[in-house]
Amino acid sequence: MFYLVFLLLLEGALCHQFSFIVPRNEHVCFYELGHLNYHSRIEFQVISGGNFDIDVTLKDPEGILIEEHHQESVQMIRYTPQVQGHYEICFGNTFSSLTPKTVFLSWDYKPAEQSIAGLQSINKEMFRATYNLQKLLKQLREESLFVKLKTDTSQLRASKLNSQVFFWGLINSCILVFVILIQGFIVKSFFYAKN
Repeated sequence: MFYLVFLLLLEGALCHQFSFIVPRNEHVCFYELGHLNYHSRIEFQVISGGNFDIDVTLKDPEGILIEEHHQESVQMIRYTPQVQGHYEICFGNTFSSLTPKTVFLSWDYKPAEQSIAGLQSINKEMFRATYNLQKLLKQLREESLFVKLKTDTSQLRASKLNSQVFFWGLINSCILVFVILIQGFIVKSFFYAKN
């Protein structure tokens, strides 16, 4: 039983989720220790900034390029480390000279499938039930995270659109008042009698 609790705690410890800002014309890199016999999954989504796109490169500890993506807004990268060491993921915003980008990053590891052949039958059933529950909770977490990110992105776009509509509405109102005043002066000049 202690082993199962430890496994669930270890699973949570091997997952990192955070948001960060990539300034304009710059790169931001992160490093993570890659473990052999672990599967790694990296998900990222551009939450705000420009056209919601960013460049991404993933390199192994020897500097060999594993994956490279250009101007992506949402992507999932799966890989199994072949070399023990620090893996590097870099996000580049070099093509945008005006706006910084806010990026959400989720980087997690899970151990390779484990054998349960040596356990007793009751422990096998409990292990299977716990493992299935863990998989379902992880799937639920991933889906709720996806919905949260989509909601945040939609809210940012709606806020930006709202400010643009307000700005153009204000300009149209000013133009309308100006035209009404000009028309009033023109009509008044028709009825102006010279002495």
